Amino acid sequence: AAFLAYLAQRAEEITTADVSIDGENIEVLFSSDADVGAVYAAVQDLLQAFRDELAEASITLKRGDGEEQTFYLDQDNVAVDIALFLLDGLSPEQFLSQMKTIVADYTAWAKDNYGVEFTLAGSLKFQSVWSFDNYWFYEDLGIGLSEFRIQLWNVPQATHFELKIEGAGTQRAAVNDCIKESTLLLSKDPANFEVWLFSSEVDEVPFAIASCEGSPGDNYGRLVIHDTWSVRPTVEPASEFSVYISIAGAAYYELHGEGFENPLAKKPIGEPILSASIYFTEPSELIVRFYDSEEATEPIAIARCSGADGDKFGKLIYQ
Repeated sequence: AAFLAYLAQRAEEITTADVSIDGENIEVLFSSDADVGAVYAAVQDLLQAFRDELAEASITLKRGDGEEQTFYLDQDNVAVDIALFLLDGLSPEQFLSQMKTIVADYTAWAKDNYGVEFTLAGSLKFQSVWSFDNYWFYEDLGIGLSEFRIQLWNVPQATHFELKIEGAGTQRAAVNDCIKESTLLLSKDPANFEVWLFSSEVDEVPFAIASCEGSPGDNYGRLVIHDTWSVRPTVEPASEFSVYISIAGAAYYELHGEGFENPLAKKPIGEPILSASIYFTEPSELIVRFYDSEEATEPIAIARCSGADGDKFGKLIYQ
């Protein structure tokens, strides 16, 4: 217990990765844009923590494929050998850029500087995580198909998504699942990719639109979610108008139309505005004003709805 407490304290001092100790389990997280040397450096830093407290030690690692190998604290280049064993043929660049997760079981024998012997057993997890909150990536399956995935950290209402490539759609998938698509299509310019986010499996209208950042040939990048308007028919001719926005401080919104006699009632962000007037109005004639409180009379932002007659959703263009 004393050694584990010491190890947890030393883990907090490691700067090449985010190292955490939970009981006898060790987790090492890397940012996907980290320097490749960080992979070896993190192993070296962990081993140095062992060396400073132990006179002798050995560790046996067992990968998920059943392969196992024993390493000794005093052997030459042991940090490199452990990293290569865990990577199992992957280069550090591939591990980081493809955001891989490597898990191995370990058992360790050790003798501290006072001659006390003890054993440890747990899991060792190395994981590369995207440095941005929201991202897209795909993995080539090697059979002419690839898996396209998205990762969302701050959009809890998103349950499903669709991918549009140069305007052509794909099947819908849950946000924690993947879309299988032709590798040839996914190797095109990500600037022509668009991701539609839905709040349910059956929702016909996305609540938000996202763009994929990157260059031709990239297989991962930032997912940029745009401020979006959407309209959902209820009982004709009434419709529900909603917005998805990222404006700091915005708490309420109000909808204006060029043909409206008065603006539609102010609503809290996240609550739809119900009106028949929306059904007969082109999106470009709809203007949304955002307020920091229900009582406010001066908007903190104003946006126009982009789109053509008949569109049910589109980006908000701020004025």
